[in-house]
Amino acid sequence: MNPAQTQLYLRTWSAAWKANWRTDRGCVQALHDPARSELAQAVEDTARVVAHGQHRAPKQDDIRHAVHRVALGRDKSSKDFSNGEFDRVLCLLRLLIDPDNLAERVRWDNPDHDARHRLVYAITRYPEAYVRTICLNKFRTSDIQQLTTAQLRMLAMTLRQRNPQHAPGPVRKTTTIVSIEKIDEPF
Repeated sequence: MNPAQTQLYLRTWSAAWKANWRTDRGCVQALHDPARSELAQAVEDTARVVAHGQHRAPKQDDIRHAVHRVALGRDKSSKDFSNGEFDRVLCLLRLLIDPDNLAERVRWDNPDHDARHRLVYAITRYPEAYVRTICLNKFRTSDIQQLTTAQLRMLAMTLRQRNPQHAPGPVRKTTTIVSIEKIDEPF
């Protein structure tokens, strides 16, 4: 994660903690809110299982790592998240803050949403005619929105490998040297 992602993660984690739990004499206490989501309960149950295996009560850090386990299916340090993993954990944290957030619920229920968005962004940075031609030849459609996530990955890889000069990147400055000879012309 980059520094901006780390700050966003910590701010969102803090808000999710305050919305669902508190610490009382070193022990984690769930806030008894009737609108509490099944995801918050799943996180708490996962933290309890981990803490029970170590013969102790869950701590705040256990809850945080339980968020990672619920979101990713395994525990992983937040410092080692890929962009896709970061998006998934952030989505869960936002749902813990506001379980009625429909946009985040759709993202949670459709894990390919963010990966697809990143792929479409990368593909649309290439010249449109170039993308349409390759897409049509490879998938029999020129509309990238009709492609599956796997097909978008193949298209992005093909675009990168086929013609590197079309690859998006920093603008390159070119200088043209023009030689001017002294010409004795009256006009």
